[in-house]
Amino acid sequence: FTVRAKDAAGNVSVDSNAASVTPTDTTVPTAPTLTASNTTSTTVDLSWSGATDNVAVTGYDVYKNGTLLTSLTGTTYQVTGLTSGTTYSFTVRAKDAAGNVSVDSNTTTVTTTTVDTTAPTAPTLTASNTTTTTVDLSWTAATDNVAVTGYDIYKDGVLLTSTTAVTYQVTGLTSGTTYNFTVRAKDAAGNVSVDSNTTTVTTTTVDTTAPTAPTLTASNATTTSVDLSWSGATDNVAVTGYDVYKNGTLLASVTGTTYQSTGLTPATSYSFTVRAKDTAGNISVDSNTATITTLNQTVTYCASKGTTVTDEYIGNVQIGTINNASGNGNGYSDFTAISTNLDKGASVTITVTPTWTGTVYSEGYSVWIDYNQDGDFADAGEQVWSKAASQTTPVTGTFTIPATATAGGTRMRVSMKYNAIPTACETFTYGEVEDYTVVLVDPVPDNQAPTAPTLTVSNATATTADLSWSGATDNVSVTGYDIYKNGTLLASVTGTSYQATGLTSATSYSFTVRAKDGAGNISVDSNTATITTLNQTLTYCASKGNVVTDEYIGNVQIGTINNASGNGNGYSDFTALSTTISGTVTITITPTWTGTVYSEGYSVWIDYNQDGDFADAGEQVWSNAATKTTPVSGTFTVPTTATTGATRMRVSLKYNGIPTECETFTYGEVEDYTVVIGAAALNFAATTIDSTISIYPNPVKGNFLTVSMPNSAKATYTIANILGQTVKSGSIKGAIDVSTLKAGVYMIRINDGVNATTKKFIKQ
Repeated sequence: FTVRAKDAAGNVSVDSNAASVTPTDTTVPTAPTLTASNTTSTTVDLSWSGATDNVAVTGYDVYKNGTLLTSLTGTTYQVTGLTSGTTYSFTVRAKDAAGNVSVDSNTTTVTTTTVDTTAPTAPTLTASNTTTTTVDLSWTAATDNVAVTGYDIYKDGVLLTSTTAVTYQVTGLTSGTTYNFTVRAKDAAGNVSVDSNTTTVTTTTVDTTAPTAPTLTASNATTTSVDLSWSGATDNVAVTGYDVYKNGTLLASVTGTTYQSTGLTPATSYSFTVRAKDTAGNISVDSNTATITTLNQTVTYCASKGTTVTDEYIGNVQIGTINNASGNGNGYSDFTAISTNLDKGASVTITVTPTWTGTVYSEGYSVWIDYNQDGDFADAGEQVWSKAASQTTPVTGTFTIPATATAGGTRMRVSMKYNAIPTACETFTYGEVEDYTVVLVDPVPDNQAPTAPTLTVSNATATTADLSWSGATDNVSVTGYDIYKNGTLLASVTGTSYQATGLTSATSYSFTVRAKDGAGNISVDSNTATITTLNQTLTYCASKGNVVTDEYIGNVQIGTINNASGNGNGYSDFTALSTTISGTVTITITPTWTGTVYSEGYSVWIDYNQDGDFADAGEQVWSNAATKTTPVSGTFTVPTTATTGATRMRVSLKYNGIPTECETFTYGEVEDYTVVIGAAALNFAATTIDSTISIYPNPVKGNFLTVSMPNSAKATYTIANILGQTVKSGSIKGAIDVSTLKAGVYMIRINDGVNATTKKFIKQ
C-alpha cells in the first residue's frame, strides 16, 4: 500500500513509502484416500490420492496405529520392519505451507502374513510306457497350506528337472538299465516336501532276438495249387508276421500260419520255406524246406467196378483222417474229394468194413496207391495191401509209404470182390470199388527237446535213495529218462521213479534226470537233488510195553505222518513211514483205551546226531506227565546243528509215568518212525496281498527282477524255491539280481517293514 497528500490547489504529493501486508492462510488441505497393497510378513505398500489445497499441498504425514511414522512429499510409501502375523492400522494427513493439516484419511487395516514353514505333502509317483530310452512319469498332485508351485524330479538321487505339471517324460535313457525316480513338491516359500515313493524302472533292451523258425508242412497239392501251413514261431516279444518263399523268392507276406500258393504249373516240383519276423524287424532263419510236385494236368485212371451190389458192398473205409461210411455206389464210388495226409516213410493202417445185406459171404480185398502219380496202379509196390477172401469184419492192413514216393495228392483205390482178391482195373460180378485222394507229404523232423523234469529224492538209507520226478512234456511224447549220479549216467528208465542202490553209507550224492523222446532229443538237466546216505548200521536199544490189553498208542501225527495203528504187542516198527521236519514241529499222540481210561505218560526222542542212541543232550524232544487227556500234543524245535538226513524217532506211551528211551515197562506201547531232518522251509502263510506292489518282468528271461512298490526305503525280500527253501534274500535297492537262480518257479516275499506280501515268478 502507498499514500499521497493533496491541497486545495490540487497539488498532490509523491507516493509515501510502500507498506506491504500478507493475509493469513487458514484453509486446510482435503483428506487423502489411502490404500494398502503387497502385504508380506514384514512390509506393506501404502499409496494415496493427492489431496488438494487452496494454495498447495506441501507434504504428507503417515501414521501407524495413531503414531506418526514418517513425513514425506510423495504419495507412496513402503512400510518396513513389521512383525509377521500382526494387524496394523494406517492413516495419512495432507499439509500445506501455512501449516494447515487435513483431517485423517480413511483408515486402512492390514495384517502381515505369517512366515510359511509348512512343506507340501509328498506326491505318489508311478511310471509307465517304459521303452529302451524313455519312461513316462506321473504323480498325484501334492497339497500345501498355501499352494504348490512346482515339482523337482530326481533320477538316481540327482535332480533331473523341475516342472509345474504332474507328468514328465524322461528321455535319453540307456537300454537295459535300471533307474530309480523320486519327485518332491515345493511352494512359493521355498518349502520342499519329502521324497515321493521311489519308482524303479528298467528300460527295455533293444530287441535283437529273432523269432524261432517255423515248422512248415505242404499238403493238398493239385495241378496248380498247394496248401502251406506252419506252426507259429515264438519270439521274446511277439511274432508279427511271416514271409513265404517259393524256390527262394519271396512269394507273400502274411500274419496267419496258413497260405495257399496258386498259379503253379502241373507236374512241376516246388520248394517252399517260411521265415517269421517281429516288430523290431528281426527275421528268423528259414523253416524246413517243404518240397512238392504238382499233379499232372489230366490223369485218367482205368475203370473198375462191381456189377452187382445187392448182396455185398464196402460199408466203411478208414485211413488217416478219412472215416467214410457209404452206400453201395452201384458198384463204384468216386470219393476223390475226400483226402488225408500220409507221411512218406511212415507206417499206415487201413480198415475196410464190408456190408452184407443178408447172407455173410467171403470177400477179398485190395488197396492201390499211385505213388509216382503216372495215372495207373501198375508200378512196383503200388498194390499196397491185399487180403484173401474172408468173412472177417472189419479187415485191417498195414503198409509203409515209400520215402521215394512223389509228394502231393494222388489216387488211392479200395476194392472188395466176392470170394477173390480183385485186380486194379477189372470189372467183376459181386462187390464194389471206391477211389480216394491221399496226399503224400514229407515228414517234419522232430527237433524239439522235452521240458526238464522236476526231481525229488527221499527215503535215503545207508545204501539206497528213492528218486521221483514230475513227467516232462514233449511236442510228440516223452519216451524215457536218463538218471545221472554225480554227473555220470546211472540208468535209463521209462517211468518217473527209480531207486538208486549200492550207495556208500554216510556219503553225499547229487542226482539229475534228463527226459528224452523218440527222435533222440534230450532235455536239459532237471534240478539237482542232493542227499547224504545214513551211517551204515545203527542198532537202537529195545523198548516196549509188556501188556497192551488196557492201553496202547492209537495214532501218531507229525508232519505228513498220520498213522493210526493197533497195539503192536507192545512195540511197533514204523520206520518205513517218514516225514521231513525242520524249524518248529508239533507232534500229536492219541491213546487208545480198551475199557477204563487210565493216566498215561508220554515221551518222544529223535536221534539228532544219528549215532544210534537217544542219549545225547536235547534228543528227548518232548515229554508229558501222566494224564487222561486225549489227544496230547507237544511242540519242539529242530536244532540247526542237527545232522540232515533220515534218522530214528521213538514215541513211547507208559501207564502212570514218563517212560525212558530204553526201558521195558508193564503197561503201554512204543513206536519207532523215520524223520528226515531238512532245511527250514519258508512259510508264506502270514502274508497279505498288496495290489500296490508288483514285480516284472515275469517270466524273468534275463538277470534281473524289479520290484515296484510305493516305499522301498526299508523293504526286504526273501526268495524261496518250490520246496519252500530260501535261495536268496536281501534289501530291495533297485533290481534284484536273479542270474544265479536255476530255471523254475519261485516265490518272493516282500516286506516293507509293516506288512509282507507274496508273489510268484518264473525264472527262464
